[in-house]
Amino acid sequence: MKYFFRLACAIILSVLLVACGQTLSLYEGQGFSIRYPQGWTVSTVDKAVLITISHADRNLKRVDGTLTVTVQPLNNEDFAALQKANEETLKNTSVNLNFQTDRVKVNNQDTTLWKYERTGTDNKKTFFRQAMVTGKGLIYTITALGEESVSVSDLEESIKSFSFPN
Repeated sequence: MKYFFRLACAIILSVLLVACGQTLSLYEGQGFSIRYPQGWTVSTVDKAVLITISHADRNLKRVDGTLTVTVQPLNNEDFAALQKANEETLKNTSVNLNFQTDRVKVNNQDTTLWKYERTGTDNKKTFFRQAMVTGKGLIYTITALGEESVSVSDLEESIKSFSFPN
């Protein structure tokens, strides 16, 4: 009976975690790792866009969420100044609504998580999350976006999970 109870609890907990959007898959490659929502598709694009992970809404026949990691050389520039410039650009772009920032840790670095949304011509909201970190002489920009059907907390957890292997 004790075994049955534990098994039932494990199954219920698994179902709840999936229903709450807490189950993430792991991508490891190209010198970094990142977690992403289960059921999303991983593809690499080119040298600037290291990876794109996306989800297609099969009913609507369109992509309803993406997670990208882009890279550019740091070139001895002031990373804090680059972050500030990016924040000002995001904040002052007229289509970016409800702009907010949070301080988070990504790859054990204190950084800013930018949060904003856009409303399309169909009046559907798309939620954006973005952060920048440095490593190996490069700037990594992690951007996640999702329509209302995508779990925003999964997008944020994906960004926070970005790391370089030890």
